[in-house]
Amino acid sequence: TSVFDDGNYRSALEYADENQREIYRAEARVISEIQKGILEISRKEAPFDVFICYKESDADGRRTRDSVLGQELYFLLKEEGFRVFFSRITLEDKLGSAYEPYIFSALNSAKVMVVLGTKAEYFNAVWVKNEWGRYLSLIRNGEKKTLIPAYRDMDPYDLPEEFAHLQAQDMSKLGFMQDLIRGIKKIIVGNTSIAESVEAPVVGNAYVLKIKRIRQSLGSVGALSVKLGNGMEFDVLPDQERELHLPEGKHSIEVSCGVNPKAKASFDLLRDSVIEISFGFRGPQIKIVN
Repeated sequence: TSVFDDGNYRSALEYADENQREIYRAEARVISEIQKGILEISRKEAPFDVFICYKESDADGRRTRDSVLGQELYFLLKEEGFRVFFSRITLEDKLGSAYEPYIFSALNSAKVMVVLGTKAEYFNAVWVKNEWGRYLSLIRNGEKKTLIPAYRDMDPYDLPEEFAHLQAQDMSKLGFMQDLIRGIKKIIVGNTSIAESVEAPVVGNAYVLKIKRIRQSLGSVGALSVKLGNGMEFDVLPDQERELHLPEGKHSIEVSCGVNPKAKASFDLLRDSVIEISFGFRGPQIKIVN
């Protein structure tokens, strides 16, 4: 809604003297230009499926446990093909820019918001509350959206009062992540809004890609970090296998381990395929099996 159509603004003009009216009009013009800028950027942003709301830093500026838990959920949802807003990663290439247009866009497009926290004060932190408060307002105004509170190592009765009517999820329960992701998939598919992700589009034919970690004989080497061309990132441990569903076509893969040279490869996914990764004398290695 334009500031010029706001009831409070019109009321203020009605009861103000001429000097005050000029001040209000000038301020309204500034606000209107800011609104236009926000809307212009937000229109260019691709829609999100899930918005992860959390507290990034504690009072000492250190990363919170909430941030770590949020990032784990982010990568799991990305692997399922969803477009996810997670500020630590989504906004990392927006440094120096105003964040609000991107947050505004994500809040308005996301079908699901997960608000996660490990302390009551984190749920009520100014910017965290600002995000989930605006999302609840959208729901109250008739938007078909779902807010899911998720807590850990705290009394659920200490959650914000605004969440009293919502079913909160205990992150310490065995299988929490799997159950949460399954629930999110049901909500989004039920809303016929399965991710039309720019980063991980699944259109046309889709195939299974298995990424197998082959154990090396060079001593103890931990996880290998894998990054696909569609933005998916995850770690693979020795003897571990990851199964992905990707669209037919050209893809790329990058494997890294610490300061060692990265291994890179491109491949055409035309059927169910397997890629083996390992760590050799020259660092990470990639083998396209089929």
